[in-house]
Amino acid sequence: MLARTRSSKQRAARLGLAPRSGAAGGTSGTRHSNSFAQRRRRRAIIGIVATIAAFAAWTFCLSRISFLESLQINAVDAYGDEMLATPMRLATMNALDGAYIGLFSRANAFLYSKSAVIKAVASTSPRINSVAVARTGLRTLSVTVSEKAPEAVICADLPDVTDSDIPMGKNCYLADADAYLYKTVDDPDAANYMRYYLPELTAANALGTQATTTTQFKRLGALVASIEKAGIHVHAMLVQRGGIYELYADNPDGNSIVVIQMNERANLETEYNNLVAFWNHMVSDAHAAGKKIGWSEIKTQFPPNVYSRAIDVKEEESPEETTEHPNQ
Repeated sequence: MLARTRSSKQRAARLGLAPRSGAAGGTSGTRHSNSFAQRRRRRAIIGIVATIAAFAAWTFCLSRISFLESLQINAVDAYGDEMLATPMRLATMNALDGAYIGLFSRANAFLYSKSAVIKAVASTSPRINSVAVARTGLRTLSVTVSEKAPEAVICADLPDVTDSDIPMGKNCYLADADAYLYKTVDDPDAANYMRYYLPELTAANALGTQATTTTQFKRLGALVASIEKAGIHVHAMLVQRGGIYELYADNPDGNSIVVIQMNERANLETEYNNLVAFWNHMVSDAHAAGKKIGWSEIKTQFPPNVYSRAIDVKEEESPEETTEHPNQ
């Protein structure tokens, strides 16, 4: 029996099936598992450090390359108003000064911010409407500005109205479509634009401000455009507090000025309709009678009536003559 047991153990040993102690096997497996986890953590740490080092090395190299003199923008060609050329160049170079996050040159020909340049140049003058930026060559920027188109002239003053003219006067500015005052009037052609007189504006601080709300400015512009379309040529408008307006227009003979009074408290659309109906009716009757007609003033702010003071076309005003014309 002992011989058979030994023989069985020997055969098992030869086949690699010798029994193992349970406790000893468990301890050995744990040691192997811990050792493997440690090696894996070490490899992960080494990989992370290597990646960071490589990234830092590449960043440093690219940073040095971005500052190479041969890649720096060092010239600006400014196009537009000559008076704006110097401020445009200075604003552009200021926008290119410094570095992104302290590492990459802002003046690099491939990294410069076009939007930053546009913003900087646009801020140099309220006259600028748009800015275009392009690189010409490797180290030169071309900056082109276009000025705002004037919508009207706005004067921080009262109008000096004569019988036949309205001189431009002082403290007048070009205004864009939003009533923003962007340039002092110094061009004789400005007399061809519609003029709005706003005496409540402070003349000394008016430039670079918004004279009135965009909504009101557009509404008044639409009113003037409608009156012009009806054949009444308007030169200027006095805008007073409380929505009171005086329009200075050519009389039908074209040789004298009539003052047309309107008021927001009455309905402007109704006043406009009454004005046009009155004007057309009176002019038609005068033409039918072979006469000329004109007025020193027309008041539309009391609808449905239109009040007027007629003048002799020979420039003699009718003494104390006031006529009332109900709108038919």
